[in-house]
Amino acid sequence: MFEAIVLFCAVGVADPNQCVTAEDTRGPYETREECYSRVQEMVAGIAYTFRRVASTSLYASVSRA
Repeated sequence: MFEAIVLFCAVGVADPNQCVTAEDTRGPYETREECYSRVQEMVAGIAYTFRRVASTSLYASVSRA
Protein backbone atom coordinates (compact mmCIF):
# COMPACT_ATOMS: atom_id res chain seq x y z
CA MET A 1 0.00 0.00 0.00
CA PHE A 2 1.15 3.52 -0.83
CA GLU A 3 0.23 6.90 0.63
CA ALA A 4 0.47 10.16 -1.33
CA ILE A 5 2.28 12.98 0.44
CA VAL A 6 3.53 16.22 -1.12
CA LEU A 7 6.14 18.39 0.58
CA PHE A 8 6.40 21.87 -0.86
CA CYS A 9 8.66 24.77 0.02
CA ALA A 10 9.24 28.28 -1.23
CA VAL A 11 12.31 28.67 -3.40
CA GLY A 12 15.33 29.45 -1.24
CA VAL A 13 13.95 27.94 1.95
CA ALA A 14 16.63 25.71 3.47
CA ASP A 15 14.81 24.85 6.70
CA PRO A 16 12.36 21.95 6.14
CA ASN A 17 10.39 23.16 9.18
CA GLN A 18 9.28 26.10 7.03
CA CYS A 19 7.86 23.82 4.33
CA VAL A 20 4.28 22.57 4.12
CA THR A 21 3.20 18.93 3.90
CA ALA A 22 0.00 18.04 2.05
CA GLU A 23 -1.34 14.62 3.00
CA ASP A 24 -3.84 12.79 0.83
CA THR A 25 -7.25 11.96 2.25
CA ARG A 26 -8.28 9.42 -0.41
CA GLY A 27 -5.59 6.70 -0.15
CA PRO A 28 -3.88 4.43 0.51
CA TYR A 29 -3.28 3.10 -3.01
CA GLU A 30 -2.61 -0.44 -4.17
CA THR A 31 0.08 0.47 -6.72
CA ARG A 32 2.90 2.97 -7.03
CA GLU A 33 1.33 4.17 -10.31
CA GLU A 34 -2.01 4.98 -8.64
CA CYS A 35 -0.16 6.82 -5.90
CA TYR A 36 1.95 8.77 -8.38
CA SER A 37 -1.19 9.77 -10.30
CA ARG A 38 -2.72 11.11 -7.10
CA VAL A 39 0.48 12.99 -6.26
CA GLN A 40 0.28 14.66 -9.68
CA GLU A 41 -3.33 15.70 -8.97
CA MET A 42 -2.27 17.13 -5.62
CA VAL A 43 0.67 19.02 -7.14
CA ALA A 44 -1.64 20.49 -9.80
CA GLY A 45 -4.08 21.62 -7.10
CA ILE A 46 -1.29 23.16 -5.04
CA ALA A 47 0.18 24.87 -8.11
CA TYR A 48 -3.25 26.29 -8.98
CA THR A 49 -3.74 27.56 -5.44
CA PHE A 50 -0.26 29.02 -5.13
CA ARG A 51 0.34 29.77 -8.81
CA ARG A 52 2.18 33.00 -8.07
CA VAL A 53 4.76 31.20 -5.95
CA ALA A 54 7.65 29.54 -7.77
CA SER A 55 8.08 26.02 -6.45
CA THR A 56 9.75 22.70 -6.99
CA SER A 57 8.05 19.44 -6.05
CA LEU A 58 9.59 16.20 -4.92
CA TYR A 59 7.90 12.87 -5.55
CA ALA A 60 8.42 9.90 -3.28
CA SER A 61 6.37 6.76 -2.79
CA VAL A 62 5.90 5.73 0.78
CA SER A 63 5.14 2.08 1.33
CA ARG A 64 3.04 1.34 4.40
CA ALA A 65 3.22 -2.35 5.20
